[in-house]
Amino acid sequence: MQGLDRIMSIIKVLVSNNNKWFTKKDISERTELPISTIHRLLDAMEQHNMVSYDPDHKVYQIGHIWLKYGLEVYDSIHYISSIRPELEELMTKIQASVYLLKPLKTESIIIERIDCTNQAIATHDKLGTTVPLYKGAANLAILAYINSEIIKNCVMDKLNEVEQEEVEKHINFIKENKYAILDDEENNQITNIASPILNSSGNILGAINVKFEKQQLHHHTSQQEIINTILFTTNKISWKLKNSKHII
Repeated sequence: MQGLDRIMSIIKVLVSNNNKWFTKKDISERTELPISTIHRLLDAMEQHNMVSYDPDHKVYQIGHIWLKYGLEVYDSIHYISSIRPELEELMTKIQASVYLLKPLKTESIIIERIDCTNQAIATHDKLGTTVPLYKGAANLAILAYINSEIIKNCVMDKLNEVEQEEVEKHINFIKENKYAILDDEENNQITNIASPILNSSGNILGAINVKFEKQQLHHHTSQQEIINTILFTTNKISWKLKNSKHII
């Protein structure tokens, strides 16, 4: 178990920077593991293509086996391909980038993204990105319908009293209106509108999040019309998943 934990700590270092190569010393410093341990683990990981090694510069990078496995898993998630047409249609109708998120205990993970090339938003959240459920419109839309009090308590425990009250206000609004609208925490020029995807019992399956440039959003004739379009899409996806064998 200790060996697995150490391997995962190395993997986390290697994936923390896009396409960056690391020396053994770099990895040792970031994982706080002895060089001798790093040397032994990297040799074993290289044999299984978990890391790539450049012998000329004596540096390491994440191995291609992870991409292979990731694509295989992604390809096996049939419901994504089954609801992608709805996500693409939504992006076309409202001319904004669309994200699909799935709850993952006290976080959410981005599992699909449909980019709108007409938007000038420079940064895009990557597939596989995880975010705590108390951050952002989509995560609050998920948190509003989480049944587990244990998970809710774990999320709330990370917030102070004022922040908890703010989250509760958002949750009450979401339960009443079936959507959330919040400014982006990292870019105040972006507004996020999100809506939960629910099953037939009203339990959360995931959420759709749409990123708008504020200027772009104000140019639309009706913000409510946009919200209605997003709600229509989440309802359509919920219905589609209810009537299929696929679950998020």
